[in-house]
Amino acid sequence: MSKLNNYYQQLNIFKPLEELKEEKVISAFSLSYLSLYLKEQFLKGDQTIFVVLPNLALTEKLYDLLFNLLPEDVLFYPEDEFLTSLLNLSLEAFKIERIATIKELLKEEKKIVVLNDVAAFKKVSAKKSFKKAFITLKEGDDIDLNQLIKSLVDNGYKREYTVLNQGEFSMRGSIVDIYPFSSNEPYRLDLFDTLIETIKVFNASTQISRGRVSMLEVMPAVELIFSDEGKNEAL
Repeated sequence: MSKLNNYYQQLNIFKPLEELKEEKVISAFSLSYLSLYLKEQFLKGDQTIFVVLPNLALTEKLYDLLFNLLPEDVLFYPEDEFLTSLLNLSLEAFKIERIATIKELLKEEKKIVVLNDVAAFKKVSAKKSFKKAFITLKEGDDIDLNQLIKSLVDNGYKREYTVLNQGEFSMRGSIVDIYPFSSNEPYRLDLFDTLIETIKVFNASTQISRGRVSMLEVMPAVELIFSDEGKNEAL
């Protein structure tokens, strides 16, 4: 707990609370009070506030309270604790939440980020690598297919013959299928040589297209980018 207390002192956001002890339960009233205090500090200040709590349950409760107060300005950065990781519960959902939070932080707008202590110690790639890891594809774009494949692999995507799950991609002739890590459906790029003619949403089970979009954003499927540059910059 001494490391956590040091975090609290450095962040300067836990002044209204008594010193936390392992055997002490933080009441719902304390969290409500803390959420109001954080809102006040956030609105007065001009910097992002990181709130580190000692377990996932408290982190989720505080996030919910803050979200009701500041729905546009609160981000969630959870990491499974040992027991839930062992049971393989919520791993992918939490990873998506963390990467989405990183994406928002890259905009360099002030936010409140709520995370548990396990997440605070998690290694991620540097800002420069993450900025490059979000891939935007638009109809009419002229793309380098080899570079696209390399970027997808570096970002944790797996090449398959047929795309069925999140984090997969495939290439067959002039067709490139990508199942973004954060999406409920995969997308199909129809190419003319290296030009993206159309981008369509399709059903992974039937492989039948059902709609067309003008742009696709592909977020990384990992927090440690696998490129040579990303490996060297990992924190």
